[in-house]
Amino acid sequence: MKDIREILLQDHRIPLYATADPTLSGSERAHAAITEALIVHWDSLDGAQQMKLAAALKVSAQWTQDEENAGIEGLGIDPKNIA
Repeated sequence: MKDIREILLQDHRIPLYATADPTLSGSERAHAAITEALIVHWDSLDGAQQMKLAAALKVSAQWTQDEENAGIEGLGIDPKNIA
């Protein structure tokens, strides 16, 4: 079984930031705190708990992306043209 750090870094290329780094932006700081918590606690959850969390995060992320796209479209920009 792969550990969560390996899955984050290798399988999904999710960067890991140092939470104490004073140069991080607000979103990078949040990213660092969340990934740090996942690394520390993920393996303490059973599979059903992990699946429920992953499903909730997926729904939340899709909602956020939809809202961002609506705002971008409101500016007359096609979200597909944003890298």
